[in-house]
Amino acid sequence: MVPQKGVDKDGVTETLNLRTQEAAHDLMVNPLWQGKTVVMVWEHKHIANKKLENAYPGKAVTLRQLLKLDQLRGVPVTWPSGTYDYFWVVEYGNQGSDLPTRFSMVKQEFGAPYDEVPSNDWDQPNGLEPESGCDLKGAQD
Repeated sequence: MVPQKGVDKDGVTETLNLRTQEAAHDLMVNPLWQGKTVVMVWEHKHIANKKLENAYPGKAVTLRQLLKLDQLRGVPVTWPSGTYDYFWVVEYGNQGSDLPTRFSMVKQEFGAPYDEVPSNDWDQPNGLEPESGCDLKGAQD
């Protein structure tokens, strides 16, 4: 399946799609992970991104799709580009089923001496300005 024009630059999106599919598959079928708490850190556009999902119709390319989070209410369809420091907690409570039974979002907040680290709420401005010296590339995606 060919992505929509402008979606894939130099095959990066295709590679990330493949790696996301591999990671989700391993998580769901490898007995090593069964019954365990697993922490995944992933590129936000491949966690949840409606635009990316629409560019690959009929093909699961985000963790939201691959982990069947799209079957639950309350799971965001896109991870906002300027939003960081959230955990998505997913539980699979029915043995032998790949359907999640519970989803929650937990905001990670830093205390002293990291009080100045941006800690914006979900899909709210992070308060960073170009003068901050932070790389804001893609913060408006």
